[in-house]
This record gives sequence, C-alpha cells and structure tokens, in this order.
Amino acid sequence: QDLVDFRRQVRLAVSEGRITPTPKDEFDPADDEIGPNFYTVVEQYVKPATADTFASWALSRHPEGLDCDIFVTHAWMEGVYEIVDKVLASWPSGAKHAWICTLAMPQHLNISQLINSPGDSPFAKALSNAQHVLVVPNRQSSIYTRLWCVYEAFLAQQQGKIIRTAVRIRLRRLARAALAVVLLCTLGLIVGLLAKEDVDESVTAASKLIVWLFLSFSIVLGGQRPRLLLHCAGAVLASFAQGIETDNFHHLHDIAFFLVAELDRVRLAAHKEEAANLLRDFRGSVQHATCSQAADAAAIWAEIGMEAGKVDHTIDVLLRAKQSTPLWDSLDAQGFAVRDAGFTEWSIPAYEVVAFVIHTHEIFGSPEEEWAVRIMTSVVMLLWGVMVPCFPSDRRAFSILVLQKVMTPYFFIHACMKLAEVIGASVSCHSFSIHARLVVSCIVLVLSAIPPLSLSRIPVVGPCSIHFVLRRIRLHRGRLLGLARTARK
Repeated sequence: QDLVDFRRQVRLAVSEGRITPTPKDEFDPADDEIGPNFYTVVEQYVKPATADTFASWALSRHPEGLDCDIFVTHAWMEGVYEIVDKVLASWPSGAKHAWICTLAMPQHLNISQLINSPGDSPFAKALSNAQHVLVVPNRQSSIYTRLWCVYEAFLAQQQGKIIRTAVRIRLRRLARAALAVVLLCTLGLIVGLLAKEDVDESVTAASKLIVWLFLSFSIVLGGQRPRLLLHCAGAVLASFAQGIETDNFHHLHDIAFFLVAELDRVRLAAHKEEAANLLRDFRGSVQHATCSQAADAAAIWAEIGMEAGKVDHTIDVLLRAKQSTPLWDSLDAQGFAVRDAGFTEWSIPAYEVVAFVIHTHEIFGSPEEEWAVRIMTSVVMLLWGVMVPCFPSDRRAFSILVLQKVMTPYFFIHACMKLAEVIGASVSCHSFSIHARLVVSCIVLVLSAIPPLSLSRIPVVGPCSIHFVLRRIRLHRGRLLGLARTARK
C-alpha cells in the first residue's frame, strides 16, 4: 500500500507542477508508464516531503520500522512509475515489506558516512534480513554497470538469496493473446459443429492425433514463433474435435492447455525483454562496473576480492534461468541447461486440473478393473498438488517442469497409438491411456519428491533425469537453414 500511495503522490506532484523535467531527466509529464527518475523525485519530492523530520520517507510513515522481506536492487535512472509497477507485479507471495534505498535512506543526511563501510551499511543489513532480492531493469542501462548494484548481487550470492527479475506484464498483452486463442477456438468449434454430420471417426481420431503431437511439441520446443504457431493451430483443432464430439467434454483440457500455454509464451517474452534490459551496456563482467566515489569503489572491491567470477555466474544464471538461487547456480555449474528453468509455466497444471474435473465423474461409472486404476491416479496427483506448493520457488518450478516433461512421452505415445487405431491396428488406446496415466503420475511424484541436487548425485539415472527435465529443443532460423542445406547435399 505504501508503494501505491507513493506512486499516486508522485503522479499528483507531477500534475501539479511540483515535479518538473530537468535537463538530465526530460520525462513526459503526461506519461503514466515510466515517469520521472529517482534523481528528480528525490530532489523535488522526497526531500521536501521529509524536510521537517530529516527522516527517510519510509520512516516518516512507519517510525517504528518494518521487517525487510524483499530487497529491491535498482539504479536511480529508471522511472518511478516503472519501478513501482514492476515491484508490485513481481511481489513474492508471503512477503509483506520491501526495502528500496531511495525511500528507506534519509536523503537529508550525509549518506556517504552511512555507507563508507559497505559490509556495515544499511544496504548490507537490509539485504541480510531479506528472503528475496528483486532486480529491477530499466530502459537506460544495465544496473550491473553500477558497482553498488554489483555489490548487492555479491551479497545475495554469498547469502544464498532468491534473486528474481522484477517484470510487469501489461494486461492488454495478455488480453490480446487470450482473445486471439478464444476467437480461434470459437472458429474451430463452429466448423466442428457444422461438419459434425459429415465427418467419420477417422477425422476425429486424426484431429486428436495432431492435437497430442502439438501438445508434445509445445512442451519440448523453445522459441517464440514455433510455439505461437503450435498454440494457434492446436486451439483450432482441439475446438474442432470438441464441436464434433458434443456428447462429452474430453477436449476441454486440450483447449485449456493451448490457452494457458499462449499466456505463458507472452509472459516469457516479457521476461526476455527485461533480461535484454539487464544486458544493455553490460560488458560481460562486473569488473567493468563503475562508481561515482573512488573511496566506495575501493571499499567494495576489497570485500568482493576474488569473487567477481562468482558474481558474474550468478548474473548469468539470472539472465538465462530467469531466477538465480543456490539450486540453479549449482545445477548450471554441473553442466545442466538451466535456460528458462526458473520461469514457471502453468499450461500443464491447467491441463491436469481441467482433466481431473472432467474425468472425476467417470471414475464410478467405469468398469471395476479401471475404477481402481483411476482412483490411484487421482490420489497420486492430489498428493503432488498438495506437496508442490510447499516447496521453495525454485524447486516448485523444477517440479512443474517434471510434470511437463514426463507428460510429453505420454502425449506422444498416445498420439502414435491413436494413429495405429486409425489405420486399423489392433491396439487399445483407451486401455493404454488409463494405465499409462498411473505410471506417469507415480514417476512425476517420485521425481518431484527428490530434491534436485540429491537427484543429480544418483549415478546415471539422476543426471539423465535432470537433463530430460531441463533441456528444450531450440529451433532457430540459422539451425533450420543449416538442416535444409544438409538435406539438399
């Protein structure tokens, strides 16, 4: 609430002319997305607002002080609206209070005296008490070109903090993606309803086959464009199949998957944009970071010492995994692919929830030999659903990746068996589906229950399992062209 009030007060001060553009900050007063930077806001708003007490803006509102749950690391060059919106949008669950230096430090005092010993500074003490570190990128320059931000990354790495990039995803981007999928689903449903009387069972089976293949490829493929095409085509086909089979709702979980997967794709694109902002003007190592005060720079480097390489690794993991924690740092150091591993996708959980709701009523109407298998599958997945929310955010993301990747062979084999049914082979896709679901659910539960670092120590099976869970196929234009040239040769 304090941050919301602060943003509102700054916006009011801008509209009333109490905060105005300067030669170093030529912000647009009509803009409501970026706003004036903190240099301007501190001089024209924070200092006048706290002139009576000489306290910080935060202490003027809470004289008794507050516990620090989140440490926000940022450069002063970003807009106030931008940082507030990103922090609020990325607020970790369970956290109550955040430290932002410009609001927590008394701007009227000689701050250089408070920070002449970096390890004893208010920054270091606040960060040591925080559980989460939020890194706020900006559109001007990487915060890791500033030595104080590098020092904060050093402390976070040393203390094993959960480091995340603060990202705000515009609702209109999500709404546009959702609307596109809904329109495609409507189109597919209408075509299916119109063609219901004219298509035979083989067309429906072929549609299911392609949908399951698209589900599999969406999970294992990386890249924005391939997944966009898969989600759009999959949504149309799943809705088409649902329009043909109006006597059940067996395709709603497929539709839910493609809808949520497209929202996940848009969210991931926003994270990649912020990762690009963290790379802006960054020269590949924190050793190139600068500080306005030579004495501060000397003191900071004296504490970092020979650990600059570890800080570089932490920042690199943050950029690639979208989260830096001791788990991801360790897995990356062991050679596992952690790209996007800290980004949680909700498409398969959404698929599972809808499938559970749809198929629950079928349990008691199924034959006796199927009934027990369906009950056991439901119990195992309920146990998984209760267990995973109790995990830390990095292990929770790993567990959801386990669910995604273990389900992929199931979808693919199911699609192949459906193809065999279409061409007349004597296979039972229904029986396979019921029994394979139980096996898949047990594998998911076991792999999720074992801590990833413990799993990595199991000879052969452990490393292979983690590679399977974390790796994604990346289809780049250059790679595709290379494959095409090889094929021609």
